Amino acid sequence: MNTISRTAAERGGVHPLYIHHISEKFAILIERASSLSVLKQLGEAMVYEYCAAVRDFSTRHYSLLVKMAVNYIHMHLEEDLSLSIIADELYVNASHLSRKFKAETSKSIVDYINQKRIEEAKRYLERGNVSITEVALMVGFNDLNYFSRVFKKTTSLSPLQYSKHCFTET
Repeated sequence: MNTISRTAAERGGVHPLYIHHISEKFAILIERASSLSVLKQLGEAMVYEYCAAVRDFSTRHYSLLVKMAVNYIHMHLEEDLSLSIIADELYVNASHLSRKFKAETSKSIVDYINQKRIEEAKRYLERGNVSITEVALMVGFNDLNYFSRVFKKTTSLSPLQYSKHCFTET
């Protein structure tokens, strides 16, 4: 099932690096499974995780240029990112990349980067074992105030409120 799901995710347009991480994780968990019921639970979790990867990371419907930009963003999320940096890395004109990216994703590159950074920040905050400052730095925000403003604009909650909300629901 891991191999079939891996192939399906790849055909769904997920970058091979994401697929490799998921596949490797489940290969280890399968080897360690102690019973059939554990394997059944892993099978369900595996399908869910591969489907979520296709939903969140598929670039299948984008042009090659936008795919390359999206993949670059995902692989360098914690680094300093801007339209000019990405355009330079892809050897294209920044204005051309900006127009093409906006036409295909309905977002500017900065908005897309911020959205992905906030999604990643939410995952860290849900785990609860990292400070908000550390989360901001891990997802590429060097300014805590800017991180808080973008987070609140995106989620309608401050990072602290979001973190508290996650633990009051459990």
